[in-house]
Amino acid sequence: MITIAQVGVGRWGKNLLRNFSQIDTCRVKLVCEADPAHRAELKKNYPAIKIVASFNQVLKDPEIDAVIIATPAATHFKLGMKALQAGKHVFIEKPIVLKTTQLKKLIEVAAEKKRTLMEGHLLLYHGGVNRVKKAIKDGILGDLYHIYFRRTNLGSIRFKENALWDFGPHDISVVYHFIDEEPRQISAQGVGYLQEGIEEVVFTSIKFKSGRFAHLHESWIDPYKDRKIIVVGSKGMIILDELATDGKVKFIKKRVEKHDAKFEHERFKYHDEGVEVLEYEEVEPLRLECKHFLESIENSSTPRSGGENSLRVLKTLEMAQKSLEKEGKQLKWN
Repeated sequence: MITIAQVGVGRWGKNLLRNFSQIDTCRVKLVCEADPAHRAELKKNYPAIKIVASFNQVLKDPEIDAVIIATPAATHFKLGMKALQAGKHVFIEKPIVLKTTQLKKLIEVAAEKKRTLMEGHLLLYHGGVNRVKKAIKDGILGDLYHIYFRRTNLGSIRFKENALWDFGPHDISVVYHFIDEEPRQISAQGVGYLQEGIEEVVFTSIKFKSGRFAHLHESWIDPYKDRKIIVVGSKGMIILDELATDGKVKFIKKRVEKHDAKFEHERFKYHDEGVEVLEYEEVEPLRLECKHFLESIENSSTPRSGGENSLRVLKTLEMAQKSLEKEGKQLKWN
């Protein structure tokens, strides 16, 4: 039985606490929450859990095996470092930290202490995402060409981070889940119409050494709420539409074949063999993510969204931000 403490129970932290408290392979002993009103509410809803205001009570409790951190991003490095140094396994909600230099230090301490460090990248535990991953691995798409992401809405405007840092971590984590290789170059362009220096619309391109590429469109000022991933290959295409009601993952059996021909217009042959819904079991991704963290601790295994994976995602975000500031300049990965 793994004994857990959670720090921060805000909008998303409530979901983490609900899931961890319902998993029978762990016990949530402590919750640390700074807001007095939230502490009072937690005491009513979780009478068996000790609710505290001081993070030191978490660090000093020898029974606590793992710490869940769901506080504002600016606090993640300090809290995560203290927890690791105290010998605790650590789960940090995305973004794990805001700088790659900080993340490298966390990874180093986690390795030194032989403790699990994991970031909350929800889409890596989404049944639809992993159904697409399986389809790619099984080869039904043939050679993978490119991936296009569209994550848009009207609203959810932030006041500190731009659309890249708000939506981007989700999609970038999936890019590397599907294309497990180093990029060749990163570029991004965006515009801030409503607030100077905070782009509400961002387009990011990730080009790989293999010739594959990913294109991300993130926006807070769009007429439609959209959550789509389109994967294009030599034998067909897959659409993952999180909002679809007639099957979220579809294999579109359309492709183009090139032939040697005397006449130019005969060189390409088009095929359309219909659409197949790719079924998968729908389980709450957050529940799977929480269980994966616990299993990684029990098995001393590397989490799917562990430190090294997070480092690649964070480095991509940093480079895309630099490109934004340089008006879309293509930056080489090094």
